[in-house]
Amino acid sequence: MGIELHAGIERQGFATRTLFLGSALISMYANLFLVSKAQYVFDKLSSQDLVTWDSLILAYAEKGENERAVQLYEELQEGRLPPCKYVLSCALKACTNVGSLCEGRSIHDYLAKVGIDGDVVLGSSLIDIYGRSGVILEARRVFDKLPEKNVVCWGAIITSYTLENMAHGALEIFESMQEQTVKPDQVTLLCVLKACGKICATKKYLQLHDAIMIRMDRELGTAVGNALIDMYVKCGVIRKAHEVFDRLLNQDVVSWNARFAGYVDM
Repeated sequence: MGIELHAGIERQGFATRTLFLGSALISMYANLFLVSKAQYVFDKLSSQDLVTWDSLILAYAEKGENERAVQLYEELQEGRLPPCKYVLSCALKACTNVGSLCEGRSIHDYLAKVGIDGDVVLGSSLIDIYGRSGVILEARRVFDKLPEKNVVCWGAIITSYTLENMAHGALEIFESMQEQTVKPDQVTLLCVLKACGKICATKKYLQLHDAIMIRMDRELGTAVGNALIDMYVKCGVIRKAHEVFDRLLNQDVVSWNARFAGYVDM
C-alpha cells in the first residue's frame, strides 16, 4: 500500500518538491528496511533538510549498514547541519561496529563543543566505542563526567573493563553500581560473571549467586544461567554449577557443555 501510494505521489511530482512527503517516504522505507528505496527518495529531492538526512542515516544504521551510515554522517557534517541526539547516538554505534575510533573521537569533540557530552544516552555510546576500541582511560573519563548514570552506562563501563581483561576493575565498578542501588541488566551480569570466573572471585560470586537465582526463572534465563555454570566450573565449585543447571528452565547445548567441563576437570 505504501509503495503504491509513493508511485501515485511521484507521478504527480510531489515527492521531489515537498520535504515533508520526502521525509515521510524515507521513514516509511526505513521502517520496511528498504534502504535502497529510501536512498532513491532522498536523491530525488530537490533539496534536503535535517529531517531527511536524519531519516536516511537512521535507515542505514537500523539496517546494519554501518559504513554507509558513518559516511552519510560525515556528509551531513560537511553541510554544517546539526544532527539530533538520536542520530548522533546511532552514528557512534555505527562507528563502534566498523571500528572507526577516529570518527568517534570527532563526534565526541562535536558533543563537547555544543555542550551535550553529558547526555546519558550519548555518554553510553561514547563509553562503548572507547571501551571496545581498547581506550579504557577515555571510556572511564566519559563515565566519571556523566552527571547521571543509568544501567546502560554502568553496563558499558563494566563491559569495557571486562573486554580489556581488567576483571578487578570491572568488579569494583559493579560494587559501586550496587551501592547506587542500580539493578543490573542481563548484559551487565554476563560481564560480571565473566570477570568473576577469570579471577575466581569467591566472595563476590557467592554474593551474586542468591540474587541471580531469585531472578533467573522470571527474568534472566538461559544465557545468565550458562555464564553462572561456567563461572562455578572454572572456580572449581561443581556443586553450585549443578544447582544452577538443575534450576534452568531451558538447558541448551552450552549448558550441557559447561556441566560436562566440570566433570572433565575433576
